[in-house]
Amino acid sequence: MRATTDAITLPVGSTIVTMQVTAQDGTVKTYTVTVKRASSSLATLSSLSLTEPSVVRINTTSGPGDYNSTAKVSASTNTIRLVPVASDPGATIRVNGAITASGATSAPVTLNADSTFITVQVTASNNTKVKRYVVKITKEPASAVASLSKLSLVEPDAVRVNTTTGPGDYNSTAKVAASVSSIKVVPVATDAGAMITVNGTVTASGATSAPVTLNADSTFITVKVTAANKVTVRTYVVKITKEPASAVATLSKLYLVEPAVTKTNTSSGPGDHNSTASVKSTTNSIKVVAEAADPGATIRVNGAVTASGIASAPVALNTGDNTIRVEVTAANNTTVKTYVITVTKEPAPVQLSAVATLSKLYLVSPAVTKTNVSSGPADHNAVASVSATTKTIKVVAVATDSTATIRINGVITPSGAVSAPVTLNAGDNTINIVTTAQNGTTTSSWAIIVTKAKPPVIAAINNRNGQVDILQKTEPLTTETLPEAITVKQAVSPNGDGINDRFTIEGITAFPENVVRVMNRNGDVVYEAKGYDNLGTAFDGRSSNGTMQQPGTYFYAIEYKKGAEILRKTGYLVLKY
Repeated sequence: MRATTDAITLPVGSTIVTMQVTAQDGTVKTYTVTVKRASSSLATLSSLSLTEPSVVRINTTSGPGDYNSTAKVSASTNTIRLVPVASDPGATIRVNGAITASGATSAPVTLNADSTFITVQVTASNNTKVKRYVVKITKEPASAVASLSKLSLVEPDAVRVNTTTGPGDYNSTAKVAASVSSIKVVPVATDAGAMITVNGTVTASGATSAPVTLNADSTFITVKVTAANKVTVRTYVVKITKEPASAVATLSKLYLVEPAVTKTNTSSGPGDHNSTASVKSTTNSIKVVAEAADPGATIRVNGAVTASGIASAPVALNTGDNTIRVEVTAANNTTVKTYVITVTKEPAPVQLSAVATLSKLYLVSPAVTKTNVSSGPADHNAVASVSATTKTIKVVAVATDSTATIRINGVITPSGAVSAPVTLNAGDNTINIVTTAQNGTTTSSWAIIVTKAKPPVIAAINNRNGQVDILQKTEPLTTETLPEAITVKQAVSPNGDGINDRFTIEGITAFPENVVRVMNRNGDVVYEAKGYDNLGTAFDGRSSNGTMQQPGTYFYAIEYKKGAEILRKTGYLVLKY
């Protein structure tokens, strides 16, 4: 088996080379070889190059060394390195006295301002011969170019106009808006070795300078360029002039949001421009959007600075007129215009009560006990009894809410007041009480059925035959104590079957001087007629104006003249179809 080792550099003289061989079974054998190398008298370089920066070397015949060459570098180069390679690996190389391995890069060699000699000495391995390689490094003259290839103004961008007069070698002017407070410069040197300062501050070529603060009227910016030779200097001076501040203090837009409300312009008012707007009572605040015609103007809404085109802070609204003052100050801080919006907030609507209940309901004149019952024609029903001698009775109804309206048998009666007398006939008499809440919609109804006892039965002696007769004695002969002359049929079903098609009052035709009223559960009179006759003049489910009424319970009040007396009868009827 043949194995190849890495190359071994041998010094001059004897060298012992040891080799160790390990068999597959682990057996180890060591071999020692003594190699003798004869010393060389070769003291030359096979190559010599310059790096960092890389420079071309030119051989010359004259010079202080055995081998001479020259090279040129730029004026900005301060150091350079050499890479020498010996023809004989055993030779010793020194670069400016410092031993340097063959093929390795030397330490940096500092260069003088004009020319520098670098000596590379090669000593043969037998130390009998020495050769010197001398490289003369010459720096090219530093550039005298002190000009700019470009000069721009940015943040904001501004156009420069060249002029022949001014304090610099190169002069120019530029204009900016009155609102501009600073500007920056971007200078680009023609020669990369030149140094640039902007108003005394060093600025890299092509970089943006620090902001230059601008005066109220004009500002000079000096850009100084110093050439690489440190001698040639050129100055570029830019005169920045601010345009006059705008005197425009008007708005291009003014509107209301959150909520969006229409604004109406008016000629009169406390401002230069006046307008009005209205909002609902539920609106507690509103915002203003004001957009200035000139972006340099300052806008204040009720004294608070507000950005142009941006919604203001909410303005709180009270009931009635609210003044919103929008003040616009022009960029010149002199011209001021005011826009005044009078926003009228509607008053909150009155909340009408929906309470339609009674806190008290009782009978007086005479005072009679009333008993509540579960059934009857109204929402709340009660019964009471009076003696056969009771001709009338009165009602006292007290509303829970004083704003409610009370009707007793269709007649409005103040809360807590004693009603007009209600005439009582023998038998059942219905007194209808309807309470309507302040809102005019909510109603509650009470019905008190007052039962009047029949006349008492007495015994009388018939003097003619000595017999005792049983007679029913009536009350004193007045209209109210006469036997009831009319009878009411409570069922009304106008469906065309001929049965109860009309509200029938039997006996009413005997009393042509009559008035009949029909009321709904709200106490509203829906039908009223004089000379009621059950035929041509009769309630058939339609109101007095011909409107068909809804089925349900209704109340009636009948007045009729019997002799010189006026009798009244009240009660309820049921309308069905």
